[in-house]
Amino acid sequence: MTFKPLSTLFTRFILSITLSKGIISGTPTVASEEMNNTTNTTSTVLLSPSDSLLTGTSTYGHSNNFEAYLKGLGVPYLLRSLALLASPVVTISKKCPFESSVDEGCLWKIRTDTIFRSHEAEFKLNEESTTTRMDGQTVRFTFKKEGDFKLIEKQTNIGGPDVSTDIIRDFSDSSKMKVNLHVKKVNASSVFYRTDKS
Repeated sequence: MTFKPLSTLFTRFILSITLSKGIISGTPTVASEEMNNTTNTTSTVLLSPSDSLLTGTSTYGHSNNFEAYLKGLGVPYLLRSLALLASPVVTISKKCPFESSVDEGCLWKIRTDTIFRSHEAEFKLNEESTTTRMDGQTVRFTFKKEGDFKLIEKQTNIGGPDVSTDIIRDFSDSSKMKVNLHVKKVNASSVFYRTDKS
């Protein structure tokens, strides 16, 4: 008896319950104000037409060469095995301080949820930040936008093995997010299908 189908079925059941409750809602390309009750400050959610393709929720579809990529990162065997069982849900959002701003000063957030762990990274484009990945490795990372439909992330380990990786998220197809991953001489890819647009 194999454990993977049962784990996959359980993961998808949990994700379907989560998604049915509505992880994110909103209307693309419409500016809306959210009031923070504790500090009485106002922030604006402003999305250009291309940003409405970048933001939203996507569910894992399939991947190619992902275990080799994780091995190249130095992820231990047990965590690699768990990662291969997971069906992540990725939610990308963006908040800007001023209506006139398209990218300058905007705070982006990428949240990845699996049955095993969740991870959230907040960043501004072209500014270095740090985070601890799901495998426990602390990294420096920078995001930049290439054209209207790509977010390119560069990660470099802090401590641990001297490893850097590039993660290219391509949103040119409005029905999916294509992710290309590069570490050392290993290339991998994943496809996530859009389930909700913010």
